[in-house]
Amino acid sequence: MAEREQELREWASQIDWLHTHAVVCIGYSDIEPWTVLREWRSDMRVIVFEPDAAKAAQMPDAPDGCAVVSHLVDLR
Repeated sequence: MAEREQELREWASQIDWLHTHAVVCIGYSDIEPWTVLREWRSDMRVIVFEPDAAKAAQMPDAPDGCAVVSHLVDLR
């Protein structure tokens, strides 16, 4: 879990957050990606695409402005 969180932090530190309004994360690990990404922008919209519907259903409820989807059509 710490390794995935570190990867997210390194990736997030390279983004120009002033011009970024939404982020789509592919796959889900044991961390909640919005906790890391919203450190840069509290109004950030975060969508986690987890193709494994069972895994997506086990995720905790996402905060406002964040979503977890398991079907591509749900990304609209």
